[in-house]
Amino acid sequence: MLWKTVVAAAALALISLPVGAVTVSFTDTGPDNANSLPFSIDGLDFTVSTNPGGRVDQAPLGLGARGPQGAGNNQEGRRLAGTEFLLFTFSQPILLSSIGFVEFNAGEEIAALLVNGSTDPIVLTLAQQGGEDLGGNDSRQTFSPDALAGVVIQTLQISSSPVDLNGNSGIRIAGFEAEIVPLPAPIVLVLTAFAVLGYWGRRSKAA
Repeated sequence: MLWKTVVAAAALALISLPVGAVTVSFTDTGPDNANSLPFSIDGLDFTVSTNPGGRVDQAPLGLGARGPQGAGNNQEGRRLAGTEFLLFTFSQPILLSSIGFVEFNAGEEIAALLVNGSTDPIVLTLAQQGGEDLGGNDSRQTFSPDALAGVVIQTLQISSSPVDLNGNSGIRIAGFEAEIVPLPAPIVLVLTAFAVLGYWGRRSKAA
């Protein structure tokens, strides 16, 4: 029967394509002279880009940005602040388990997350000297936002405090943990198509 074929195909796809867990840590000092940088980590491919005319900045404490001059950005500090943002575009959809930031010694900061092109940000507050102490009043803080539980993410835009305090404010993205959401296997489509053709073929003969 049609429904049995479809169920069998779906079950086979789930067995052959399990969800994969990925831990991403931005701790390398890499090339930071590009507006967009590609990453491929444990089977997850994604790009990170920033404002037009700006550059993504890689450092041992995480990803930041160097925005274009004259745009109210944190040009000297190379942290994420002012009107700067980092846009993560994933080639495979993910479920975000947690995300980590580095907060510096300028006081309380925020991280504003826009998911899948939304204009309604999820705002996380980074307390001064909260989380893991990195020395020099800097700290690494990790969040597992309830608002992102079960949300399938294709793009994630992150910004910080809207006012740059003379290059002393801002945050960096330390990394994240995620589950890769499997795409439907081609076998599902093929078997379903055969099942539908067979079903309509039997109906035509019966008529």
